[in-house]
Amino acid sequence: MIDRACYGQIVSLGRACQPAYQLRRLTGSDSAHVFDWIITTDAGLIHWIESDLRGFFARDRLVADQSGVVIDEATETQFVHEFPPEAEFDAAYEANSGRFAMLVDRWRDLMASDQRVLFVRQHAWGNDARTSALRLHAAITARAPRLRFDLLYLTPDEQGDWREPGIINRFLRQPEPYEWTGDNNAWGEVLGYPSPATPMLGRRHVFICGLHRSGTSVLHDVLATHPDVTTFRETAAPRDEGQHLQSVIASDADLGGPGAFAFDARARLTEVDVPRYATRLATLRTEWAPLWDDRPIRVEKSPPNIVRTRFLQEVMPDARFVFIVRHPFAVALATLKWMRSKNVEEPIRHWLRAHHIMLEDARKLRRSVCVRYEDLVAGADDTLSRIWPIMDAAPVNVDDAAFQDHNADYLAKAHHRLEFSSADRRLLAHFGYRLEAPFVETHRRFGW
Repeated sequence: MIDRACYGQIVSLGRACQPAYQLRRLTGSDSAHVFDWIITTDAGLIHWIESDLRGFFARDRLVADQSGVVIDEATETQFVHEFPPEAEFDAAYEANSGRFAMLVDRWRDLMASDQRVLFVRQHAWGNDARTSALRLHAAITARAPRLRFDLLYLTPDEQGDWREPGIINRFLRQPEPYEWTGDNNAWGEVLGYPSPATPMLGRRHVFICGLHRSGTSVLHDVLATHPDVTTFRETAAPRDEGQHLQSVIASDADLGGPGAFAFDARARLTEVDVPRYATRLATLRTEWAPLWDDRPIRVEKSPPNIVRTRFLQEVMPDARFVFIVRHPFAVALATLKWMRSKNVEEPIRHWLRAHHIMLEDARKLRRSVCVRYEDLVAGADDTLSRIWPIMDAAPVNVDDAAFQDHNADYLAKAHHRLEFSSADRRLLAHFGYRLEAPFVETHRRFGW
């Protein structure tokens, strides 16, 4: 096992974005390095190290390849994030040149130091992995004679121990089907971290997910009564919601507000978006962490969570998700008072949009449960009996008298002229909801 404690830094030498992403996820460090979010061949990486990054990200070396990706033609280095398809080339170059200049300086300072460093490189395409690793180790040694380092070289197949001084070679398992983020457990095993499925220090993060007026506040307040649960309290933020207590990701107010935010493409976040936020994820954690106390189950509630679960799972690998849904007519009518528009069809469409995303993303969650507002207010203990296991929490009894069902007043006013697609009708049926009385099916137990 790798003794991480003996290294002052663990630095990605890339191949693509996976090593940088996993190192940030596992270590919590947001320190950026020059090879983090670019794609390099083995020969290209060695060239940059041997040349001390001369000409790196130079304007006259960059061209667009046949697929439109901007590359350094001589080394085949790909800058896949810096030049979006809709961006004007020179503007995008100027926006990134200062950052790369800073990263080049940081690399040169590291090469001139006597720090203890573990470099991590994922073997690229073609060439013999062992030969490439030896060349890479030699290039770093020549460029940084004072640096005390080891090279962790990760291969796509089992190769046995090479027994090369200063080189640690390991097989790195990839997920099936392949995802650019890699296999979290495999990376944890390689670097000697606990499995993400095992909450570190017994701590776990529970995210309540549901639209405004879906019962998230009621559910939050019930879970907060558990002796092992800590929540945000008396923060002065609206409903003590975590979305208003951090500066990293957009709040619903930035995205159109209640009854509208899921229509904004920026609202949905998945694991694919994590690299864009990589340098700020530590800020998100440090802004939230002091607001919880030392109890092991940290609960957070924000309506946009419903379209951000896959992102939050990557940011908090021990995360669990509790979804709560409510009939769309009740949600829409209750939400109208917060909306500029008084057309009930808009929040109904919003409900459909958010819950289509919710179901699609839920398939990729490790630990989640979904309950209905209607079932919670009809029998709290029965509904909560499905939530406590997800939280790894001992059951506690709740007084059903604390819950009031406000659906009847809203559903009595339900009216619309919407045409529902077959996909929308399947979605409603999945949750046991109907478009006419009786609006809620109660004869079957809902959820997953």
